[in-house]
Amino acid sequence: MKKQEKKTKKYSIKFHIFSTMIALTVIMLVILWLFEAIFMTTAFKVAKENDVERAASLVAENFDSGDIDSLISKVSTEYDVCIKVINMSTGM
Repeated sequence: MKKQEKKTKKYSIKFHIFSTMIALTVIMLVILWLFEAIFMTTAFKVAKENDVERAASLVAENFDSGDIDSLISKVSTEYDVCIKVINMSTGM
């Protein structure tokens, strides 16, 4: 009598290559998404906070200079921030 052989599916080499490429693609997409969603957001936030702090300190240091409007315009353009100066006594 013949020994009963187990029926195992043997996939072709094309299937193995295709499934490996799909798995690598999915892994790379997940890594890229993580890099964009987590690391780039944090880096952008830190860079923008530093820009705002530098712009604020530059305006504060030179506030008593003669042409404050020109300075604010220059700093806001250079650091890509919106600067609004408010008089605390009048609220404007």
